[in-house]
Amino acid sequence: MSDRRDKNESKLLGRLKGLGRKDSDTPGEGGANQRASRRVDLPIPVQLKIGEGSFEERRLRNVDLVGLCIEAAGPAAEGEMAAIQFEGYPRVCGPFLLLGTVVRVTDEVPPAAVVELNREATGEEALGQYRKLVLHFIRHRGLLEELWKGYFEARCPACGWIGRVGERSKTCAKCGGTVVPVAG
Repeated sequence: MSDRRDKNESKLLGRLKGLGRKDSDTPGEGGANQRASRRVDLPIPVQLKIGEGSFEERRLRNVDLVGLCIEAAGPAAEGEMAAIQFEGYPRVCGPFLLLGTVVRVTDEVPPAAVVELNREATGEEALGQYRKLVLHFIRHRGLLEELWKGYFEARCPACGWIGRVGERSKTCAKCGGTVVPVAG
């Protein structure tokens, strides 16, 4: 099982480096429900904007060669445009923005939006930053655990925001109110 996983991750690494399929017209060779490749967990914070809405803090769930799955995507519908802002990570990559289209909204709790990247609209520079980020966390899996050390999932009773906050600063990132832990 581990050899198969390593092989799939190697294949993903190669594709992220620019090998293999370049277009994003079809989510998978067998149709919309078949994945183009294995998904890799990458639970990091991002800012998500759906359609004409505003950017909201969300968490990336996983990525594959042509798209991303973002938790708690809110009111998203298939076919809507999506913008995903990454804040940048010291010594890895600077801030960048990915553009895509919502191709599916899950009925999981919390819901998630599956966004297919639009490579042409996003541009090579942002795609390069995205590749650097994904490759960094694939190669250094332990850093994801360190990334969330000292943080917990919380909800703001005042505005409804849900996200991670630090143990030292238990305030809402959206309105500054006091947050409460989310039962999990």
